[in-house]
Amino acid sequence: LLENEPVFELSCGTVYETSTIHREGIRWYSAEGLLLRRFVTEDVQGTWSLSPTGEGPTVAFFAHDNWTDVYTTPGDEESVSTTFHGDSFTAMAPGYGVLFHIAGQDLPNGTHHGAGGAFFIDDEGNVDPEVDAALCEALQP
Repeated sequence: LLENEPVFELSCGTVYETSTIHREGIRWYSAEGLLLRRFVTEDVQGTWSLSPTGEGPTVAFFAHDNWTDVYTTPGDEESVSTTFHGDSFTAMAPGYGVLFHIAGQDLPNGTHHGAGGAFFIDDEGNVDPEVDAALCEALQP
């Protein structure tokens, strides 16, 4: 649960998030107690705002997805191979409709099959310029 927490930066300011997340998982272990496989389902929903109090225009978002981790070396987190499925992320705003949408399947080799593509924030925290522009427009009063 997040409540008006700063989560990332846009060219127009800091984005504050209020959200809930629910995850359930199943794990499979070897006879020696080492993790072999994990399956997780996730439901997320929330809003973003440029206000630290959540006031002003907001962008709603949700995700309904799941993933499977397979351990090529039992119990070794460095050996995990992950496949993602589902509605990975959708963001929308009144008057704008869907701002961006990522859905489908992401394979361990980085291949994406489905709508959208890579997540909108890279590993260094940089927001995709098109997403930045769309979010700034929707979040400005």
